[in-house]
Amino acid sequence: MFLTKSQLYLIRKLDDDQERDISQLVIPTDEEYAFMDSIAGKMTLDDYLALPEPERKKWYINCNPGPPRLTGGTDAATGEEIYSTGFFFEPWHPNILDRIY
Repeated sequence: MFLTKSQLYLIRKLDDDQERDISQLVIPTDEEYAFMDSIAGKMTLDDYLALPEPERKKWYINCNPGPPRLTGGTDAATGEEIYSTGFFFEPWHPNILDRIY
């Protein structure tokens, strides 16, 4: 996921908060999961933040290892440098905790 420095700070905070209180997860129905899984690869931080709170709890913020890398580009709206990061969203699934822990 490509993020500005301020977005990177925000997603790290959201990820940390999520890890502290895993009991807040909401497992989507099978139908919801199928739809969510189909859009997960395109999900952005802005998409996630636009969701109502109950819907956000159905998504897990995950991250592939590795430090963020500068892309050399800047955000047109803010002028901030853009980083390539390992963050991505995936829907909660009954077996996700086995993969996390």
